[in-house]
Amino acid sequence: MYRWLILMLLFSAVHWGTLSVCLIVYSPYEQLYYPSIIVMSAFAMGGTATLSIATLSINFYSVIIYAPTIFARFHHDGGDLEVVMLSIMALLSTLYILIVSAASSRNYYYAITNREIAEKSAKELRVHNINDALTQLNNRMYFNNCFIDDWKRCDRFNCPRHNIRSIMTDY
Repeated sequence: MYRWLILMLLFSAVHWGTLSVCLIVYSPYEQLYYPSIIVMSAFAMGGTATLSIATLSINFYSVIIYAPTIFARFHHDGGDLEVVMLSIMALLSTLYILIVSAASSRNYYYAITNREIAEKSAKELRVHNINDALTQLNNRMYFNNCFIDDWKRCDRFNCPRHNIRSIMTDY
Protein backbone atom coordinates (compact mmCIF):
# COMPACT_ATOMS: atom_id res chain seq x y z
CA MET A 1 0.00 0.00 0.00
CA TYR A 2 2.80 2.39 0.94
CA ARG A 3 4.74 1.76 -2.27
CA TRP A 4 1.58 2.16 -4.33
CA LEU A 5 0.93 5.53 -2.71
CA ILE A 6 4.48 6.73 -3.37
CA LEU A 7 4.28 5.57 -7.00
CA MET A 8 0.99 7.42 -7.46
CA LEU A 9 2.52 10.58 -6.02
CA LEU A 10 5.52 10.30 -8.31
CA PHE A 11 3.15 9.72 -11.22
CA SER A 12 1.37 12.97 -10.32
CA ALA A 13 4.77 14.70 -10.41
CA VAL A 14 5.36 13.29 -13.90
CA HIS A 15 1.89 14.52 -14.88
CA TRP A 16 2.54 18.08 -13.70
CA GLY A 17 6.00 18.12 -15.26
CA THR A 18 4.60 16.92 -18.59
CA LEU A 19 1.77 19.44 -18.40
CA SER A 20 4.27 22.26 -17.94
CA VAL A 21 6.28 21.03 -20.94
CA CYS A 22 3.14 21.04 -23.08
CA LEU A 23 2.37 24.55 -21.87
CA ILE A 24 5.84 25.78 -22.80
CA VAL A 25 6.15 24.04 -26.15
CA TYR A 26 2.63 24.21 -27.55
CA SER A 27 1.08 27.30 -25.98
CA PRO A 28 0.87 30.45 -28.09
CA TYR A 29 0.73 32.51 -24.89
CA GLU A 30 4.23 33.37 -23.74
CA GLN A 31 2.79 35.12 -20.69
CA LEU A 32 2.06 31.68 -19.22
CA TYR A 33 5.72 30.64 -19.08
CA TYR A 34 6.59 32.43 -15.85
CA PRO A 35 3.40 31.59 -13.95
CA SER A 36 3.86 27.95 -14.98
CA ILE A 37 7.35 27.92 -13.49
CA ILE A 38 6.05 29.54 -10.31
CA VAL A 39 3.21 27.01 -10.08
CA MET A 40 5.61 24.12 -10.70
CA SER A 41 7.91 25.38 -7.96
CA ALA A 42 4.95 25.69 -5.59
CA PHE A 43 3.88 22.12 -6.38
CA ALA A 44 7.44 20.90 -5.94
CA MET A 45 7.87 22.67 -2.60
CA GLY A 46 4.48 21.69 -1.25
CA GLY A 47 4.67 18.10 -2.42
CA THR A 48 8.19 17.49 -1.21
CA ALA A 49 7.59 19.17 2.15
CA THR A 50 4.34 17.29 2.69
CA LEU A 51 5.79 13.96 1.61
CA SER A 52 9.12 14.40 3.36
CA ILE A 53 8.68 11.26 5.45
CA ALA A 54 9.19 9.12 2.35
CA THR A 55 12.80 9.06 1.17
CA LEU A 56 11.83 8.37 -2.41
CA SER A 57 9.62 11.46 -2.59
CA ILE A 58 12.33 13.63 -1.03
CA ASN A 59 14.80 12.60 -3.70
CA PHE A 60 12.65 12.58 -6.80
CA TYR A 61 9.40 14.54 -6.45
CA SER A 62 10.75 18.05 -7.01
CA VAL A 63 13.24 16.89 -9.64
CA ILE A 64 10.50 15.12 -11.60
CA ILE A 65 8.39 18.28 -11.61
CA TYR A 66 11.20 20.76 -12.34
CA ALA A 67 13.41 18.90 -14.81
CA PRO A 68 10.98 18.65 -17.75
CA THR A 69 10.00 22.31 -17.36
CA ILE A 70 13.59 23.55 -17.33
CA PHE A 71 14.73 21.30 -20.16
CA ALA A 72 11.75 22.23 -22.33
CA ARG A 73 12.23 25.91 -21.65
CA PHE A 74 15.96 25.66 -22.35
CA HIS A 75 15.41 23.64 -25.54
CA HIS A 76 12.52 25.82 -26.74
CA ASP A 77 14.15 29.22 -26.19
CA GLY A 78 17.81 28.29 -26.60
CA GLY A 79 20.62 29.62 -24.44
CA ASP A 80 18.89 32.89 -23.65
CA LEU A 81 20.29 34.61 -20.51
CA GLU A 82 16.82 34.81 -19.03
CA VAL A 83 16.33 31.06 -19.47
CA VAL A 84 19.73 30.35 -17.93
CA MET A 85 18.87 32.51 -14.91
CA LEU A 86 15.49 30.77 -14.52
CA SER A 87 17.23 27.41 -14.74
CA ILE A 88 19.73 28.40 -12.06
CA MET A 89 16.94 29.69 -9.80
CA ALA A 90 14.98 26.46 -10.31
CA LEU A 91 18.08 24.42 -9.51
CA LEU A 92 18.74 26.44 -6.34
CA SER A 93 15.14 26.15 -5.20
CA THR A 94 15.23 22.40 -5.88
CA LEU A 95 18.37 22.06 -3.77
CA TYR A 96 16.75 24.12 -1.02
CA ILE A 97 13.65 21.93 -1.12
CA LEU A 98 15.72 18.76 -0.94
CA ILE A 99 17.81 20.02 2.00
CA VAL A 100 14.79 21.24 3.99
CA SER A 101 12.84 18.06 3.29
CA ALA A 102 15.73 15.86 4.36
CA ALA A 103 16.02 17.85 7.58
CA SER A 104 12.30 17.54 8.32
CA SER A 105 12.45 13.81 7.57
CA ARG A 106 15.32 13.41 10.05
CA ASN A 107 13.37 15.38 12.66
CA TYR A 108 10.29 13.24 12.07
CA TYR A 109 12.14 9.95 12.54
CA TYR A 110 14.03 11.40 15.52
CA ALA A 111 10.71 12.33 17.15
CA ILE A 112 9.26 8.87 16.50
CA THR A 113 12.35 7.19 17.92
CA ASN A 114 12.31 9.39 21.03
CA ARG A 115 8.63 8.69 21.60
CA GLU A 116 9.19 4.93 21.36
CA ILE A 117 12.09 5.15 23.80
CA ALA A 118 10.00 7.24 26.22
CA GLU A 119 7.07 4.80 26.04
CA LYS A 120 9.38 1.84 26.65
CA SER A 121 11.01 3.61 29.63
CA ALA A 122 7.61 4.52 31.09
CA LYS A 123 6.45 0.91 30.81
CA GLU A 124 9.61 -0.34 32.55
CA LEU A 125 9.21 2.29 35.25
CA ARG A 126 5.61 1.22 35.89
CA VAL A 127 6.76 -2.38 36.33
CA HIS A 128 9.60 -1.36 38.68
CA ASN A 129 7.26 0.81 40.74
CA ILE A 130 4.90 -2.04 41.59
CA ASN A 131 7.45 -4.86 41.96
CA ASP A 132 9.82 -5.52 44.81
CA ALA A 133 13.39 -5.47 43.54
CA LEU A 134 14.51 -8.46 45.60
CA THR A 135 11.60 -10.87 45.30
CA GLN A 136 10.05 -9.60 42.06
CA LEU A 137 6.64 -9.82 43.75
CA ASN A 138 4.06 -7.07 43.82
CA ASN A 139 4.74 -4.52 46.54
CA ARG A 140 2.66 -2.33 48.84
CA MET A 141 2.08 0.30 46.13
CA TYR A 142 0.45 -2.35 43.94
CA PHE A 143 -1.67 -3.48 46.87
CA ASN A 144 -2.80 0.08 47.57
CA ASN A 145 -3.82 0.61 43.95
CA CYS A 146 -5.71 -2.69 43.83
CA PHE A 147 -7.38 -1.99 47.17
CA ILE A 148 -8.63 1.39 45.93
CA ASP A 149 -9.97 -0.19 42.74
CA ASP A 150 -11.71 -2.98 44.68
CA TRP A 151 -13.19 -0.47 47.13
CA LYS A 152 -14.64 1.54 44.24
CA ARG A 153 -15.97 -1.65 42.64
CA CYS A 154 -17.62 -2.57 45.91
CA ASP A 155 -19.31 0.86 46.05
CA ARG A 156 -20.44 0.53 42.45
CA PHE A 157 -22.05 -2.90 42.97
CA ASN A 158 -23.43 -2.06 46.44
CA CYS A 159 -21.72 -4.99 48.11
CA PRO A 160 -21.12 -4.91 51.84
CA ARG A 161 -17.77 -3.59 52.88
CA HIS A 162 -17.03 -6.57 55.10
CA ASN A 163 -16.67 -8.69 51.92
CA ILE A 164 -13.27 -7.11 51.26
CA ARG A 165 -10.69 -9.08 53.13
CA SER A 166 -6.96 -9.07 52.95
CA ILE A 167 -4.27 -11.19 54.41
CA MET A 168 -1.02 -9.38 55.07
CA THR A 169 2.03 -11.49 55.63
CA ASP A 170 5.56 -10.38 56.05
CA TYR A 171 8.50 -12.50 57.02
